[in-house]
Amino acid sequence: MFLPQFSLRRVLWVITAWACFFLVVGQALRGQAWALGVTVAVLSLLAAAFSYAIFFVLVTFAGQMLGTESVRARTSRGSVVSGTDPEGPRSGNKP
Repeated sequence: MFLPQFSLRRVLWVITAWACFFLVVGQALRGQAWALGVTVAVLSLLAAAFSYAIFFVLVTFAGQMLGTESVRARTSRGSVVSGTDPEGPRSGNKP
């Protein structure tokens, strides 16, 4: 079973980072322009990462629902290579 391993040191670092972020958010709410810029930048990065994760899940789900497609390609030597063929290329003109 998958259980994440959290150490006390890691938890303290995460709490410190969140405290610093919310200190900047508090300064932004008090009208500091630099803090507003930092807050908007961090929230924009989080929103972008969240949207990328959502689209990844949607595309992965759609790919599983549609299944795989067998791809066939011709090589420069006249043989046909199938994407699902474990034996590799086959020549159509065997002597």
